[in-house]
Amino acid sequence: NSEAPGPASSRARHKAEAEAIEKELLEDYRFGRQQLIEIWGHACAVAVTKVRQKVGAEDPHCGGGASLLAALPPPSHLIPSHPLIS
Repeated sequence: NSEAPGPASSRARHKAEAEAIEKELLEDYRFGRQQLIEIWGHACAVAVTKVRQKVGAEDPHCGGGASLLAALPPPSHLIPSHPLIS
């Protein structure tokens, strides 16, 4: 097959890699599932913070990255655990 790998095959490859890493962390390094969830959450928070800082630093006409910030979800501590229904 001479076709270049597409997004679907790339996603499948990345998913397989993520599953292998997760299995290794759980079995070989004896991490617990809750620990992995906390690590992944921290990694996501760090990545979002870096993007926000970079956009804010590179685009002074954007109000410190306001357009990107509007597209990103708010920090979880700002979201009520029981949304109000009106």
